[in-house]
Amino acid sequence: ARQAYPDVALCLLVEDNLPSAAMLFTSLGFEPEVLGPDFQLLSAAVVQSIRTGYPRLRLAPWTVNTIAELTTVLEWKTESITTDYPDRLLALLSNV
Repeated sequence: ARQAYPDVALCLLVEDNLPSAAMLFTSLGFEPEVLGPDFQLLSAAVVQSIRTGYPRLRLAPWTVNTIAELTTVLEWKTESITTDYPDRLLALLSNV
């Protein structure tokens, strides 16, 4: 896909294990524009490490559904959030 459509932004979805970003990208052969891990694989420290090593990489964790989970991910300041409950996210954002 990268070779056929070099201008299309790609998101690498990660479900089971989040090894180092460098290891992931080396195995892919390129650095995607977006990293979409299951949010349960993340922590504040992991987010900071990714931000430090890959400042242009956008983070898009999924599937963040509870108020507590949404609050935590908002604190990490990711570029996007995938949720089954956008009304909950919008309610939190309206209180910011």
